[in-house]
Formats: sequence, C-alpha cells, structure tokens
Amino acid sequence: MFVDVRDSDFLMDVEQVEAAITPRTTAIIPVPLYGQCVDLDPLMAVAQRHGLKVMEDCAQSQGALYKNHQAGSVGHAASFSFYPTKVLGAYGDGGMVMSNDEAVIRLARSLRFFGMESQYYSERHGYNSRLDEVQAAILSLKLPRVDGWIERRRAIAARYDQGLAGSGLTLPRENPAAIPITCTWSSIRPTATACCSDWPSATSTATFRTPGRSISCAAAPISDITKASSRSRNARRNEFSRCRCTHI
Repeated sequence: MFVDVRDSDFLMDVEQVEAAITPRTTAIIPVPLYGQCVDLDPLMAVAQRHGLKVMEDCAQSQGALYKNHQAGSVGHAASFSFYPTKVLGAYGDGGMVMSNDEAVIRLARSLRFFGMESQYYSERHGYNSRLDEVQAAILSLKLPRVDGWIERRRAIAARYDQGLAGSGLTLPRENPAAIPITCTWSSIRPTATACCSDWPSATSTATFRTPGRSISCAAAPISDITKASSRSRNARRNEFSRCRCTHI
C-alpha cells in the first residue's frame, strides 16, 4: 500500500499511514527522498502500535540527520545505495544493509551470498550481491570527503532557494527536525516555461513537475563528476556547465 506525499517537502505524509495499514501489512518503508528524512518519531509510534517493522530506504540520504540521529539509525533496519550518482557512490553498483537486530544482519549476509550460511550449502533462495574489494576500496577513500560534499550540495540548494524566491514555484521546505543532504533538489512548477541558464553548474538533476512533462535541473557541483572516462566526463561537463532545461 502507498500513501501520498506532502506538498511542502515531497516526503511521506505520516498522518496517512495508519489508515493504509491492512491485516497483511508487516512493515513500513519510509523513503527520505531528495536527501531529507521522513518524520520518523510519529512513524515509529504508528509502527509500534500495530506491531510493524520500519525499514528506512536511505538510498538518497547518506549523512542526513533526523533530530541528531543519522539516517538509517532510527528504524529497525535500513538500506543504502552506493550507485555512482549517490552522495557516497562507488564506480559500480553496490549497497549496504544496517540493523541492530542480529537476525536481520544474519539473513542479509545469507541472501547476498546465494542464501548460504555455511560454505556450499544454501539454506534459502539467495543472490550474488557481494560488494567486491575494488568498490569497497573506492568507497573507503571517498567516505572522509562526504561531509564536505554535503555542505557543498546544501550551499547550491540555498542558491536555488534564493534565486527562485517569488518565482511561482512551490519550493521544498526543510523539516525543522531534520538536516537534509540535498541529494537532488526539486520543485513543483505551475507553468510550463523555465530558464535556468544562470543557475550554478552541476551534474545531478532536480525535477520540476508540470502537467505532462518534467524539467530537470542542476543539484550537485560539477567537481563531483565520477571519473569513469575522459570522453564521458568531458561530454557531461559540456552538457551540465550550460545547466540546460531538459523536457522529459
């Protein structure tokens, strides 16, 4: 079952969650979209009343805070993505599961390695989802830089807020109880025209939603480009240094 988002920050409307719970519901999955955390305290209270687990989907919120708690540390478990476009991204696919419940961790370890709990014997259907040593090394080198990257993203988001004030856009608001990381920046636009040629250069995109179309614009600094190859890197620099509006 899905619940709708709030217009103010585009995050799960926790007030709608309880009405969406059915006898088949076993867990709630809040998504800290665009790097900002859902209101987790009232959500945890709903989960406790109904005997449900909370699994935080933190693919876009590495480093975000909710009441001084790191994203992923409030629910019963959390998942993170290390896809290259994330704040902490590898040079290939990767991810992580976190939990204080040893049973959850034991199950995750089994599922990532063909369902094995002992070598060559599968207890359950599993996958080949182990993070390889090269990606782990890249993530270890990038991890100390994450705080600086987050500050840079927040500074760019502040420029958007300042430059678009009074423009007619519905700008995203920060949750007073949270510190977002601005994985992407998005707004709802009432009209279908826009020009962002004067906005800061960037690589990640934010989305303006309009009836029948979306407009993607910049969110992360150009210096954050993953150096996959000189050819693709230069192509992306040329594209995003112009900060083009792209109709999707």
